[in-house]
Amino acid sequence: MRTIMPRKFRGRLCPVWYCVLFFIVWIFFSWVFFYTGEGATGDDNLESWFVDKEFPEGFHWGVATAAYQIEGAWNKDGKKESIWDEFAHRRPSPIKDGSTGDDACMSYDFYKSDVKILQQLGVRVYRFSISWSRVLPDGTTNSVNEQGVLYYRNLIEQLLSNGIEPMVTLYHWDLPLALQKKGGWLSKDSAKWFEDYSRFCFDTFGPKVKLWVTLNEPWVVSVIGFEKGDHAPGVKDPGVSPYIVAHHLLLAHAKAYRIYQQHYRKLQKGLVGIALNTDNFKAASGSKRDVVDRAFQFHLGWFAHPIFSKEGNYPGIMMDRIAMNSAMQGYNYSRLPSFNLDEIQFIKGSADFLGLNSYGTTLVSDDPDTVKRGPSYTNDSKVIKQANPYWETTPMGWQFYPDALKEILAWIRDEYNNPPVYVTETGFPDDKTMLEDRARINFLEESIRNVWEAIQYGSAVRGFIVWSLMDNFEWAMGYSVRFGLYEVDFNDPKRTRTPRMSAYFYQNVTQKNALSGV
Repeated sequence: MRTIMPRKFRGRLCPVWYCVLFFIVWIFFSWVFFYTGEGATGDDNLESWFVDKEFPEGFHWGVATAAYQIEGAWNKDGKKESIWDEFAHRRPSPIKDGSTGDDACMSYDFYKSDVKILQQLGVRVYRFSISWSRVLPDGTTNSVNEQGVLYYRNLIEQLLSNGIEPMVTLYHWDLPLALQKKGGWLSKDSAKWFEDYSRFCFDTFGPKVKLWVTLNEPWVVSVIGFEKGDHAPGVKDPGVSPYIVAHHLLLAHAKAYRIYQQHYRKLQKGLVGIALNTDNFKAASGSKRDVVDRAFQFHLGWFAHPIFSKEGNYPGIMMDRIAMNSAMQGYNYSRLPSFNLDEIQFIKGSADFLGLNSYGTTLVSDDPDTVKRGPSYTNDSKVIKQANPYWETTPMGWQFYPDALKEILAWIRDEYNNPPVYVTETGFPDDKTMLEDRARINFLEESIRNVWEAIQYGSAVRGFIVWSLMDNFEWAMGYSVRFGLYEVDFNDPKRTRTPRMSAYFYQNVTQKNALSGV
């Protein structure tokens, strides 16, 4: 066969052809490396990229919001203040842009419009939270607000009539201010307050709700609210209050679960879980693998180990390190409270599923000297967190690593004997208003691929829920970052919602129950 190369190059390759050949080979192997990822099996993984990644029948695709972040109507129709109402109203403002959630997305008024866009997305599940102070203004059943109850009843009815299952979060950070004045989560009575509130919600909404989340991200409540003070109630008491609050939150969760298990499950036939947040952790260059496990245990294990492990109680590494540090710092007791044997058994097994919230990956290394710096959760963990200059960094400071979710799900599967998991939150923040949100699409595509691969490896993942349905009040960041599949015009009295490109991408996934191959 005759060559197509010019005559003068026959029998040899010129430098230009070498460059072209090298470039083609380099592109191919770079593509293979990027898409197969660490620990991939090679050909099977590569081949899977060319076919639709189908999810199990009945897989729960959804989106999430939270009451304070979207509802507005902060003092309307009998609602009283929560700790976030009080915190956002402080001056000088603790919020980055000085904003509040007073009006937010006005979902209290426009919830029917929200259900319409949920229907357009084709999701099976809508995860939202109940504002405790909207239904029980003083935090107790002595003060039921019927107008607040009616709002949630109407929302639930609207969802069900459109074929969308409500996943209801009982506590997404907005404790009634009346209870904060009694000590809040630092009070020993807080678990009983939450038990009574949970019982009220199960009685009131339980016949039509089959998926419950007791607490959202108790790690954030404990550390960001009581160690760093960047979230309500704004307490800065490093190494002491966070552990007390976490202790009470775990007891509160277990009380709610046991109440449902004993009095409601047989009739209502629902499931009760807890939503825990964690970064994905990877060892920094030169660090040993054990620092990764310690980071996971101090973050996710702090709340997951008492509930999902075979032995219950806090992770051993936490109990040992905090007791040792406390003694060296002059305490005659561990700053980490202890559960008695009955409480360990009471909390162990108190969840039907683990809700996983995750947004980024962090490099970790060993901190050589923490005790001398005094009590703090960070010092107790003996972990230094750092960024990778080669990973994409979001406006929230979180870093995007392609295989993050898959690695977290593998850790959960191996550590806790493969419990049922819902990815109850993941998403991508922008700091600009834009409809062509290609970075968010890329993040979601990678995250969904991670979940699909985790299922192939045996993880019991039941659903994938995106944060968030629409732009909203993002806590200490205010409105300076946007997570929404739908853009919200906060200058419009009607808070017009406009679909972004990511909404159409996600709609395609939910309709196919699959991620399209490339």
